Amino acid sequence: MVVGDPWQKLGLGYKLVDYMIGIARDKGLRTLYALMLQDNYEAIRLMKEKGFRIEHEEGEMVRGVLNL
Repeated sequence: MVVGDPWQKLGLGYKLVDYMIGIARDKGLRTLYALMLQDNYEAIRLMKEKGFRIEHEEGEMVRGVLNL
């Protein structure tokens, strides 16, 4: 997901992540993944707050993992 600059800092990211987690649970998924650039500190913080475990990938990416 991408939240455009004019809509950042309004809580939209939190709502979208909650919505995606709800859909994943409704569909019976066991794990939800998120890929982010390692310098996207706000996205990483958001994922940590939502319970995602952060794993560092090779290169410039990190992966968030949430067991449902």
